[in-house]
Amino acid sequence: MDNGWNLLIGIIVVTGGIIGAIIVVAGMFYPAGFEAAGIAVESTYTYELTITNDHDLDGFELMVPLPSQAGDTALGNAIAFSGQTENPSGWEIIMVGDRDAVFLQLRAEKLSASASPHHLTAAVGSAALIDTMVPGNDPWQVSPAYAMTSEGGNACYSTVVYARFNAPEAALTSVEAVSSGRNTWRYPFTGGNSFTDHIGLSITGPASGWHTANGTITAGIGKYTLL
Repeated sequence: MDNGWNLLIGIIVVTGGIIGAIIVVAGMFYPAGFEAAGIAVESTYTYELTITNDHDLDGFELMVPLPSQAGDTALGNAIAFSGQTENPSGWEIIMVGDRDAVFLQLRAEKLSASASPHHLTAAVGSAALIDTMVPGNDPWQVSPAYAMTSEGGNACYSTVVYARFNAPEAALTSVEAVSSGRNTWRYPFTGGNSFTDHIGLSITGPASGWHTANGTITAGIGKYTLL
């Protein structure tokens, strides 16, 4: 009886080792190997807008470009229509634009320096695997984007941000919008890969009109193998 149990345990251990080895080998080939081995990958887009101001801004209005596709923007919808409790109270948040570009428009009577920095965040799941190696292949792109230069999956470009507010001449206001795409798995340990698309702008004094902002895409962050 003992020999029979030992044999059964040995078979289970060997079989488990073989299955584990097959999964590890498959995990060296991303993404096809992951799919073949049944490794579940979760894909998510996130967006965070941060406004930092060292003086109160009166009559505040801001329009920031969003990742969009033919006039649709899932991240913008998540911000504008979700009623998130973490969004600053007293803000009017809508989307404006057309098929070529969509902007997140923010309005407030006053943007207080004492509450700085101010944040807006959103996250939406993706049914399809996100191409984090070459984000330019992703259907969700920040637009407008001008004078884009790229090296591999990384890229730099210029875009526009509208800002209007009253402030002292010495006031310094910065706007940062970071959108990202991430793929995550949890076998045998948590791993993943991502890209980020960062838009940055600094304004001194009051503002009234369109400003050129710098955009930077950083691709290939993280792992593309199981181990």
